[in-house]
Amino acid sequence: MAALLAAASTAIVIAALFGTSAASAASAAGCLHPKTTTVKVTEYEYGFKLSPLPVHCGTVTFVQKNIGSLAHNFDLQGVRAGKLLSPHQSAKFTVKLKAKTYTYQCDVLGHASLGMVGTLKVKD
Repeated sequence: MAALLAAASTAIVIAALFGTSAASAASAAGCLHPKTTTVKVTEYEYGFKLSPLPVHCGTVTFVQKNIGSLAHNFDLQGVRAGKLLSPHQSAKFTVKLKAKTYTYQCDVLGHASLGMVGTLKVKD
């Protein structure tokens, strides 16, 4: 909570110094309109399907399901790597995301180069 208050205070100071609105400064600092979202991540050879898109900033739960015949994972780069799933396994993890673009991939050797990569746009 203290970190959130500090970020909001910083956004207001930035807004005052640079003549931007407090809303746009707060948005740049994180998430002005947080929502709680569940995103289904389907993993298969050699790709992902994410639904729904785009994702809103705030608390996001990723529900992974591997429908392929090989092991896969969903690594949201710089945020969190999902569990390595055997075929037909499912798992989930929850994170807080800011409004920005993230990259994701499967960390199994060679899978990213075969197409298991993408970008996730998180909007405010």
